[in-house]
Amino acid sequence: MVRCLETDEQKGPKLDQSKIDFPTDKVTLAQMRRLSPEFFDSGAMVYWENELPGVLTTHQIEQELAAKAFARAAGTPRPSLCRPRELLIDLLHGGYQELGLSTGKQQTKQLVRRFEDAASAQAVATRGR
Repeated sequence: MVRCLETDEQKGPKLDQSKIDFPTDKVTLAQMRRLSPEFFDSGAMVYWENELPGVLTTHQIEQELAAKAFARAAGTPRPSLCRPRELLIDLLHGGYQELGLSTGKQQTKQLVRRFEDAASAQAVATRGR
């Protein structure tokens, strides 16, 4: 998966993902086990790099969108391999529906705007330092 996240080599302010409330934060381990029993029951948890349950892939997309919003608000260059925002929202929408986090595309977009706004606010706050 191509990701648009910060790297240690990037200069300037850094996004603190732990300060953002993502919709996937509400997903419980019980929900994950119901959605991906083969992952949890087969011992595959040892091999995270081989297969990720849908909630983790969905969370990676959330992180990518937050990183893009942060970079845009901070005025820092974004990695050139970033996927387009609309594609990411489409991917996220499917994940949100599977996880019961969204009932429709409009709701998905509202959820995305909330965490993008939080990432942007973080960037604005770091510019003043």
